[in-house]
Amino acid sequence: MYLIAAGSAVSAECQHMREVCDCISRLRDNQNLKEAARAVLQHLGELKRPYLTAVEEKLLGFVEKEYGIIDEVLPNSR
Repeated sequence: MYLIAAGSAVSAECQHMREVCDCISRLRDNQNLKEAARAVLQHLGELKRPYLTAVEEKLLGFVEKEYGIIDEVLPNSR
């Protein structure tokens, strides 16, 4: 039972990181992306861990909102 739960958690974590990578790619394709936003995305894309911290999630959410990828930024989420 524990192995199934652990496997589900890893799968969900992988899915979330795929979504983060897709989001970063979409944002990087934006021709109007400013240097500061590009630097944030570069940093997030180079992380060697399979998750974002709460601050990193908020930064990504802010960049998404600023460039019209999402309509609003919710606390503690993208």
